[in-house]
Amino acid sequence: MTRLFDTDNGNRELVRRRTLLAARELPIEVAPNCSCYLYLEDKLLKTINQTTKIDEFLSNSIEGKTLTVYELNLKNANDILWGYGNIDVTNRQEEIGRLGINGNYDVEITNFPFLFANFSSDTITVEDFQRLMNPRIGKIATKVCQKQYAKSNDSINNINNYRLDFENGIIANSTKTLDDLGIHLSNFHLDDILVASNELGYAPLNEISPKVKRTVLGVVASLLIAANVALLATSAYAKSGSSDLVSSSVAS
Repeated sequence: MTRLFDTDNGNRELVRRRTLLAARELPIEVAPNCSCYLYLEDKLLKTINQTTKIDEFLSNSIEGKTLTVYELNLKNANDILWGYGNIDVTNRQEEIGRLGINGNYDVEITNFPFLFANFSSDTITVEDFQRLMNPRIGKIATKVCQKQYAKSNDSINNINNYRLDFENGIIANSTKTLDDLGIHLSNFHLDDILVASNELGYAPLNEISPKVKRTVLGVVASLLIAANVALLATSAYAKSGSSDLVSSSVAS
């Protein structure tokens, strides 16, 4: 028999696909923390684990037919990290910020053929899965964060107050995308919201809001006007003094 995964050797494989001919004794040994899913023509026949007896569900009608076997490493299906950056948001005060967000989730695969339609290989590692999921989670997260923060009067520095709102919004808006991939994310968490700054090497992010800019420009304009008034007054005084001197000279 062939053991599916060795879960003690740092294996990063998440799920593996192979084919077998249906027989009374299938060459399968399920390793600890793993499950095996048998499909016939993209239809799930049975989920098996270490205690399943294969001969309890195999019938004469499928013997000799080709089964597709998906082997899932349950250990690697938990606590998968995700992250996404460069999410531009604006609040009601027109304050602008750029966010980076990250978290973790557990994955449940509800339809293995749907998932493997996105891969050319018969093996999907955790990193392969992250490359598939991160842009999709990021696209959903971008819409959620932008829409929800646009209703806020809070400063960008207080945006972590919206962490749970953003998390719930991402979960609520991800169903269609996940169904199409044949997966379900459980225990989904948004752990951190980071506001980018120049020190982090990003473009200017915490920009001065238009309201503040208008205030600053107003103060500068007032100072310039005051300076011009003082200059004109000084000039007028100087001209007035010169006239008096000329008049005095003529009188003499």
